Amino acid sequence: MAARIIDLLCAFLAVTAVLLCGCGGEKSAGVKPELSFTADFTAEYRGLGLKGSLTSLRQGVCSMRFSSPDTLDGLGISFKNGEASLRRGGAEATADEGYLPCNAFPSLLEELLRAAATGDAVKAEDNSYTYNITAGESVLETDENGLPQSAVIPSAEFSVEFSNSKPLE
Repeated sequence: MAARIIDLLCAFLAVTAVLLCGCGGEKSAGVKPELSFTADFTAEYRGLGLKGSLTSLRQGVCSMRFSSPDTLDGLGISFKNGEASLRRGGAEATADEGYLPCNAFPSLLEELLRAAATGDAVKAEDNSYTYNITAGESVLETDENGLPQSAVIPSAEFSVEFSNSKPLE
């Protein structure tokens, strides 16, 4: 009888240990690359080459300014608290993010950075993080310090390379 109680106690402890440690699934909660940074970027989006600069804050604030192609030179787009602001020259327009196409380059980049800020990586390997966003699976690559170096969203024909990345303090 005592042996049976000890066996049941051992089984209970083993099951409890497995449940507390977590099991299965590749979901990696809490994965957060360094997302308070500034960087220059070059991108390919549906055959269009883009260049510009970006400032991102972990709190979900993202601001980008385009320098190429010439038709977009000087255009600035900022995302904050669910609003998007577009600026060029002395003109500025603000609208709810919901009015912008969710598959536009700025919206995709902002959504990817916001997903990374929440830390909901589906899979994380060394310096590579995979996220599921509206446009599909996206991959964010970082350097050894966690600063973003590149991102791709294959289903959206989207790729971006970051250079001169610096953390914000």
